Amino acid sequence: VKNAASKNLGWVKEIKDVMTDTALRYHEATNARSQYKVRKAARLAHLDSDIEYRRAAPSLSRKAFDDLLKDYADVISENDLKSRLGIPIHADAEQTRSAEPEQIEPATARRIRADLILLGESSLYTLLRTEAARGFNPPVHPLGPESFSSDLLAAASDLYKRMLDSMDKGPDNIARKHLAGEAMVIFTNEEQRKRYDTTLRLEPLDRLLADIERLGKADGRITAQQAELFFRKAHEKGIPTADAEAALNRLIHDKRWPPIPFGASFGHVNTATTTQLMHLRIFVSHSHKDAAFCQELVVALRAAGANVWYDEHNMGSGQLTPTIERELRARSIFVVILSPSAIQSQWVAEETLWAYNLYRGENTRTILPVLAAPVNERDIWLFLQNFKRIELPGGQPYPKAEAIGRVVAAMQAIA
Repeated sequence: VKNAASKNLGWVKEIKDVMTDTALRYHEATNARSQYKVRKAARLAHLDSDIEYRRAAPSLSRKAFDDLLKDYADVISENDLKSRLGIPIHADAEQTRSAEPEQIEPATARRIRADLILLGESSLYTLLRTEAARGFNPPVHPLGPESFSSDLLAAASDLYKRMLDSMDKGPDNIARKHLAGEAMVIFTNEEQRKRYDTTLRLEPLDRLLADIERLGKADGRITAQQAELFFRKAHEKGIPTADAEAALNRLIHDKRWPPIPFGASFGHVNTATTTQLMHLRIFVSHSHKDAAFCQELVVALRAAGANVWYDEHNMGSGQLTPTIERELRARSIFVVILSPSAIQSQWVAEETLWAYNLYRGENTRTILPVLAAPVNERDIWLFLQNFKRIELPGGQPYPKAEAIGRVVAAMQAIA
């Protein structure tokens, strides 16, 4: 305490000296202004770094802007921050979302989605419309989202009974029975139906988030390129910018990932790059151990406009055989991701052989192998060895980003 008091008395004397000496007061004031300018420049440089990743989205939520302004209110005004940011400020998506009905349980949504994919259907509405038309008493008007819940419930009950009575217990009918059971629960009351409709409406955004979350888990971060592709896909699917931006920011915050180091603003989506490959239909085969590589490749191809199918749930050919056969026939381009795991995978081998047999009968088809990990030439299936592969000399893979870029470039050459 004594030392502190002595120090304070010393400050009192120094202050008196400055206040009574005009030249000294001017010198101290000049130094203070100079130090403030240095601190302000440093703070503004930090601000530029802090907001750089936010420029990836076409706009910024009001809450995010207010938080940013609060952190840097000592060096910048609201108008100057808006100017420095360079993108519009929109109403908080969180407030809009809070008024929406809840979604169905995520695990239930995933089961429904997986069974629908197996049957080639996009929703419970399309499934019930298809199956009701096959029933003994098809409805006068096709079923759909505009139908009464009672009609949808009756169709689901009829489908469930038919599947119970059916002698065919194959994977397709098992999926139909599961979906009919879920539909009977969902269309029992309007609240459950609202939850399903909300899940269905937000499904494109949720699937994009799941894709980018899987990519982020590999490196513990989201890269600028990955985020840019996320926003492009959101734009293509008609997802509101506010929802896409808020969802990505929540994901980054929840996962405690570092800010995205964007080098330039992503204020406008370049629609030319999203339509380059729009008429290409591509099948991607991969081992589940190469899922991260596959995910990033699919995101890049879809961002360029291609229609891409792959086993996103890693269910394997055993559960998806009818779907795989249908998709292989419908898609003229087959990309196989090669690695030691892929070479040892029965499913990848079968899919590649099926694609090769289709290629032999149709000279308009394309098969493109791409290395994700080093593979011995002797281990590659004989029927695939004559196809040009995306790889470095000596059976070495390109770095992932370059390999993916070369696949996209190859597709552009085909287009």
